[in-house]
Amino acid sequence: LAEALDIRHVVVIRGRQERWHKLCAYGRYFRDLLTAGIFGHIDAIYAHYASHHCLPIALLNVVFRKRIILHIHGDDLAVRAGWNRTLNRVGQGLLVSRANMIVVPSEFFAEMLRLIYPQVDPSKVLVSPSSGVDTTAFDTHDAVADPGHWSLALSGPVVRVGFVGRIDADKGWELLTQAWSMLPPEQRARVHLGFWGGGQEAAKLKKHWDKEMTLVPT
Repeated sequence: LAEALDIRHVVVIRGRQERWHKLCAYGRYFRDLLTAGIFGHIDAIYAHYASHHCLPIALLNVVFRKRIILHIHGDDLAVRAGWNRTLNRVGQGLLVSRANMIVVPSEFFAEMLRLIYPQVDPSKVLVSPSSGVDTTAFDTHDAVADPGHWSLALSGPVVRVGFVGRIDADKGWELLTQAWSMLPPEQRARVHLGFWGGGQEAAKLKKHWDKEMTLVPT
């Protein structure tokens, strides 16, 4: 199958740091995407993150009859409530209804997709799991070799829980810390949390939990 594929164009978004830079970046991205779709002699478009591509890809599909392979992620389906949720569902719903194949990262998101868009043909949904976590990335890190409070001498078993990912809203780090806080004091002493990652809420995490947890920026 790979030998039969001819990838003609790769269009990505670059430079989204500030508001006006972000707007210009999306303008260039839409321009390049439409140019490749109209003049690039392609049969199908693979769209990674459905919510980023709704307008130009819907145009290419409806007007120019380009096939769509849609790769949907968690943020596409589990977006927070409000105006963003409404806009996302309307635009994404159009792509979902017209896609030739929909790729999701797990059975959980396949089920969520079916709940949100019950009209989707199950035969068009492909579950393609992520390749997992490369645990060797943590083997030589100082926080693993000398894990601070993790190395405290305690009698009895200690449970060590690691969080690997972005420390941002809706990524689950607060849920983990809240669950830890609900434990009785004697159990909290034996449940040690470590965080590997960075994000907009890393300072918030470190400020409130510096004494109880290990934060390892990446």
